[in-house]
Amino acid sequence: DKHSPIITFLRPGLIKIEGESNNNFFITGGVIDFQDDKLNVLTDIVFNMNEINSDVVNNLKSEAEEKLKNDNLSDKDIFLANTLINEIENLNFK
Repeated sequence: DKHSPIITFLRPGLIKIEGESNNNFFITGGVIDFQDDKLNVLTDIVFNMNEINSDVVNNLKSEAEEKLKNDNLSDKDIFLANTLINEIENLNFK
């Protein structure tokens, strides 16, 4: 059975890839395209969790907080910035 084709947006957060070796990535958002039993993940920005550090995480959070100060943001941009901040806080970087 083939899976139904789907294209949808990804919110900021962790992506876990499981297989012969497991890998974890943090993304700032993106899109998935699933068709013909193949998954393509297109991200805005991606970080390998084995390589990311607190400076990068703190910078991403600061940028999202600054973005929220803009009164002209769309509801989508507000949602994405708040979600990014929440997901960064869940990473427990100091």
